[in-house]
Amino acid sequence: MRLSHKIFLVILLSGLPFTFSFSQNITLNFQEALGDFDSSMTTISGDLIIETTFPFDPIVDLSALSNITSIQGDLHIISNGALTNLDGLADLTSIGG
Repeated sequence: MRLSHKIFLVILLSGLPFTFSFSQNITLNFQEALGDFDSSMTTISGDLIIETTFPFDPIVDLSALSNITSIQGDLHIISNGALTNLDGLADLTSIGG
């Protein structure tokens, strides 16, 4: 078992709180991409870009992002005419440095 797996297992079994983060920019261009989003992620260390570029599958629901509490970069919401609310970002408490 790799060291990173052992550390994760120890944290998990100890009951200590932990967060999952992603350290690059994330671009979501269509609704199916949100379906593939890791819902356990709580922090994005880069930018989050939400921009519908595939009109056959417009972004209409951000609920897959409901565990995100922090975006350390910028948040861009661009060209999303079918998106009627931002409810999936309700737990977001900080953006940027």
